[in-house]
Amino acid sequence: MSEPSPRSETDPVGRAAIDGARRAERAGHVDGYAPLIDFDALDARTVAVRLQVTPTALDGVVEMLADHAVTVFETTGRLNVFAVCRFSTDDRRDAFLATLAGDDCVRDVQTNPALRTVVEGDATSLL
Repeated sequence: MSEPSPRSETDPVGRAAIDGARRAERAGHVDGYAPLIDFDALDARTVAVRLQVTPTALDGVVEMLADHAVTVFETTGRLNVFAVCRFSTDDRRDAFLATLAGDDCVRDVQTNPALRTVVEGDATSLL
């Protein structure tokens, strides 16, 4: 993944992004900033994981995902958890997914390995 292109305050897209970020900061909607890690360069295996989890067990399953998940969402529908997970080796990925599949609170596990990172971290490129 390449470094996000810097936006200048004279670039209309950059100006809109900067203004939006400043408004979010002033309104207290920014919790902080995080580094952009090039997981492809680290040879990390990225997997999209969708789970059907017993509603009363959501917090416990989300806690279990915390060691590997970059992002976790509670969603609507039968598959009520979506996570983007990263693993340093295929063995770690397989062991973790087997643990999820064997958990009594997880009714279904569906996974899709990512082929490549298309966009991450530079949301302004989508504007």
